[in-house]
Amino acid sequence: LITYLLDLTTTSTYSDNTARNVKKSQSHGLTTRRLDLNDVPAFEKLREEHVARTGEARRLSEAFYAAFYLLTQVEDSGVTIVGTFQDDQLLAGHIYLVSSTDIFYFDGFTGTVGLELSANFFLFDILINRSRDFGRVRFNFGASPLGDIGLERFKSGWGAQPLVYHEYSRRAPIKRRSPPPKSASRLPRKASTNWRGWSGLGTRPFREATGAAPCPREHARRT
Repeated sequence: LITYLLDLTTTSTYSDNTARNVKKSQSHGLTTRRLDLNDVPAFEKLREEHVARTGEARRLSEAFYAAFYLLTQVEDSGVTIVGTFQDDQLLAGHIYLVSSTDIFYFDGFTGTVGLELSANFFLFDILINRSRDFGRVRFNFGASPLGDIGLERFKSGWGAQPLVYHEYSRRAPIKRRSPPPKSASRLPRKASTNWRGWSGLGTRPFREATGAAPCPREHARRT
């Protein structure tokens, strides 16, 4: 996977295409605000429209999104959902994880009308500048599959730099070593009488029972 990080401690330099779309979006009377529970049906409609348009399978369950909707209402939860509106119509919505220093784009959706009005560009531009004003130092555009040229071009268009990282997956079964045969895992019976005070493989009873050579310290005591 690859992510793109934007340094908020410096002024962003947008690509020509990004700057053009931001300027276009600013001519349609769009606004942004944080979503509340009353906006959940409209956000869900955007999500369903996105899936129908792109055919993209969402990896998160309905319960996961429901938890985000609740967390965004809790002060200092680190989760926020913001949207772009034209009048009262929600055109685009993003889910973010935020801290005092970082803002991380987690997920988001744009409707058909939002695509026509560049609502996604409007929302990113607003959040980048507000995050900088709040004193955050990094804007993380989230994970992208390696080789998705269109998505990489979109993220780099904001002036963000790529960072490749590895994803850990437990989907494949883990290969474990077979346990040793029972006969090999048992000590000789004569060692059982010397187990009082036994504390590990380096003890004298264990070495005597298995025929191992004594350690130098024991050998010195015996001689």
